[in-house]
Amino acid sequence: MDAGFFQDRVKGWRIAAELTQVELDEACGFSKGTVGDIEQGKKPLSEEQLVAIVICTSRDLLPTLMESFGSLYKRLQPFEAPLRRRFGKEPPPLPPDETEEYRQGRDRLFSGADILLRKLLIVSDRKAFLAEVLLDAAARDARSDKPKPQRVKKKGGTRKKRRQKTPAHADTT
Repeated sequence: MDAGFFQDRVKGWRIAAELTQVELDEACGFSKGTVGDIEQGKKPLSEEQLVAIVICTSRDLLPTLMESFGSLYKRLQPFEAPLRRRFGKEPPPLPPDETEEYRQGRDRLFSGADILLRKLLIVSDRKAFLAEVLLDAAARDARSDKPKPQRVKKKGGTRKKRRQKTPAHADTT
């Protein structure tokens, strides 16, 4: 996902902040007409411009990102089950700590404690919590990226370079 994903939201943020396109251009330090071009899709929204617009429309970056990811998930989620059925694909296995036994134990442990947890979340630093959620998701996403084999030029043509497998007992630190 890149900054362009947020391009259609710029106008709404600007209007909610009660700014004209000219005022937002000036507040962000953009050249005249930049916001208008972005809103009309004539000019792509860069990452730096996105952050400047978020700040100058009195928004907070992290909740803005979370709100957008949530709305994207809400739009995409209804497609998952029917497409899994169509392609004959089961959901990925639960992480080792997310077994049914674990969930039942967790539910028993926290039953009746949800009010306490909500209060703790309210008093704690929400921004740090949201940042942790996003960074955790990004780390999981990065771990799922599989390295692509590199092509190495040999005398007889191009061959794929094989990755060395690390033995299970090897120290990876």
